[in-house]
Amino acid sequence: MPKNILQNNNIGIFPNRGIINSFFIVLGFITPFPIFINANKISIFLFEFDYSNIKTLIEEGTAVPVGVISLSIYIFAVSLRTRSLYYLIKYIFFILIILFVFLQGFDFIRIPVLIAPIIFLLFLRRIINCKYPPKDGFSLGYLLGLIAVYSSNIFSFIFFSFINNSPFDIQYSRQIFGYEVWQYYVTYPAVASLAFGTFALFLFLNFKFMKKISKFFYLVLFLSFIAAFLPLRKAAFLDMLFVIVLMFGSSIKELFNLKIKKYKFIIFLIVAFLSLTVIFLGINEREGVNYMTRITPIIGALNIIEIDPFKIFFGFQSGFGGYSNLFIELFLRTGLVGLTAYIGFIFYFFNLYLKSLKNIDGIGKFNNNSIVLFISFNLFIGNLVNLNFATPYFVVNFASIVIIFSYLDILSRIKNGKNKNLKINIIKELQ
Repeated sequence: MPKNILQNNNIGIFPNRGIINSFFIVLGFITPFPIFINANKISIFLFEFDYSNIKTLIEEGTAVPVGVISLSIYIFAVSLRTRSLYYLIKYIFFILIILFVFLQGFDFIRIPVLIAPIIFLLFLRRIINCKYPPKDGFSLGYLLGLIAVYSSNIFSFIFFSFINNSPFDIQYSRQIFGYEVWQYYVTYPAVASLAFGTFALFLFLNFKFMKKISKFFYLVLFLSFIAAFLPLRKAAFLDMLFVIVLMFGSSIKELFNLKIKKYKFIIFLIVAFLSLTVIFLGINEREGVNYMTRITPIIGALNIIEIDPFKIFFGFQSGFGGYSNLFIELFLRTGLVGLTAYIGFIFYFFNLYLKSLKNIDGIGKFNNNSIVLFISFNLFIGNLVNLNFATPYFVVNFASIVIIFSYLDILSRIKNGKNKNLKINIIKELQ
């Protein structure tokens, strides 16, 4: 395995053969599966699909997505490979001590989930600084896993709706082979829309680099697009709209000067047409938009708030859930101090990660700011109308998608480097 990304002779998403790389493919493959383990009994939660009843709560046990285990193993293995374990343990211990104090108003079991995105950003920054080439199989495995999950879901939706004489009844979309997908209306579409938006924008902005693997990504995009649409969630529709806005904004000069590249124009037209079509169909299926579903939790939160300086700064009541808004949850459980501290940590480590990604020596300029904007938008909307950063399934998939984006960005900058000397160096390495 090359010790440096610039020593990577075979630029692509397919890893070299080897036992470790094969193991990483398996880890990546199982990460996106919506399979939850009962941590109390070391068994798998399986809920038979019931057309008239949606499973929302688990009465007994603690549900842990299988991706938490697979991603944790991957992070540990890469930390060993890059000799980063001591570095990560040192900083993780420091972060845990500080944020455990600020987040103590939350249920104890929820705090590690909230801190996990920060730890992941720290890990990703570290391996970027180490110039670790993550063409180790995990990214490929994860994309194959997405294809497997979404194709199974779509097939099950069509098959079960037809055999029950209700062709394309949207209620049958929340199961895979007769078993209900838990959190189908919350984190599942959030992950699908994040994957669709991130990879659609990357294909749009870096098509030349993607030519050899474009067909593979077309399949990922198509399946993630359908998976994001079927739950009919407004947050996913907003993601689709924002993708259109970013594509238009990044090529507005080319459009007005009629100099837009053919592939960009085609991708933009397809994404815009399909997204606007499914948004229209989705809103009609939901019989419009009911704003009271978002206003009611805010009214409930206002009823709890008291004019008490101590509670305003440090929280009103302990617990978790009931408001479908992470920012309200943070304010009610931890006050202004906890809310500011948590958001400050997220911004700080996300900024450190971006600085490391943008400032890698020896490769081309970073040109994927639109994707960063989309990921930020997805996180903001997802936590404004749901509790994405407080759900393990979303967190592990967010981490995996950002890993793939970071790697593809690095490879595209190596391959598309504008500096003449850089091109010469790359050609030498590819020989």
